[in-house]
Amino acid sequence: FSIAVALSRLKIDVISLVHEFSSVFGSELILAELFSESRAIVFPAKIVRDSAVALYPSLPLERTIILPQGRSLVPASLAEPSAKVSNALATSSDILNWATTKSCFTIVGMGTVEWRKGVDLFVSAAVSFLSRFPGVSCRFVWIGAQTAHVQRQEMMMFLREQLARSQVADAVILLPETSDINRIYDCADALFVSSR
Repeated sequence: FSIAVALSRLKIDVISLVHEFSSVFGSELILAELFSESRAIVFPAKIVRDSAVALYPSLPLERTIILPQGRSLVPASLAEPSAKVSNALATSSDILNWATTKSCFTIVGMGTVEWRKGVDLFVSAAVSFLSRFPGVSCRFVWIGAQTAHVQRQEMMMFLREQLARSQVADAVILLPETSDINRIYDCADALFVSSR
């Protein structure tokens, strides 16, 4: 934030892209200066802008723009996965039997393993479903970064414990992130968006 504010004070126009709800920043003062110094403030949805307006009533609405993110498209340079990605996914494919298990319904969740993405909700939903319908052949697969941060490591520890105690570890699989996203979409029967 401080760089954007400094640039604005040097008479360099600043356009702020606000992806998150303003409440996640922890302090009602954090964005005040950024908003006052920005020439334009872009939000991905009206609900995100409304969150900012609720915390910052003086936010000049005439300088806000709602620009939906739209569908994520894989860049052409990533359309053909690298050998490293393919090898990592080959292991995942073996575990999940992506191509051969037609009778196994696959529910996929995606995102960094953290509270905000709702991976805990995904696992809880899987545990609930699998305990209520033990005869249904399905798998819940979460794909996302797991170990780059201490909080993620802690969350993974709790998730693994929950899976072990729930006795559904064979049907709930946590895999690392991949740039081969189209292959994941091709293998999924349903996408479960549990993000908060």
